[in-house]
Amino acid sequence: MAPALLAGDYVVTSARSPALGDIIAFGYGDKVLIKRLVGLPHDLVDLGADGIWQLEADELFAISDNRAQPTIDCRRFGPIKSEHVIGRLAFRYWPLLRAGRVASSVPD
Repeated sequence: MAPALLAGDYVVTSARSPALGDIIAFGYGDKVLIKRLVGLPHDLVDLGADGIWQLEADELFAISDNRAQPTIDCRRFGPIKSEHVIGRLAFRYWPLLRAGRVASSVPD
């Protein structure tokens, strides 16, 4: 999720409903993934060469910010169910020099 998050960052999640552009944590099998939310329920998500997804009422679509690197995200396994969302990332508390609010805008 570079540059928004780096390996070793510790974050706090919020129970507030995520909005488009938020970084979310969600369960995927026995893992917790952290990705940027790019599709909400009922959205049509057009990923160009990666395909088009029509989301259902209980589905979200999230992808990695660092798309140049191989990653596991919704482009690989499809939409996620809303019930699998743990929360939106609200605050980074470690490392202290980078502590603060987690960006909710999509990087250029």
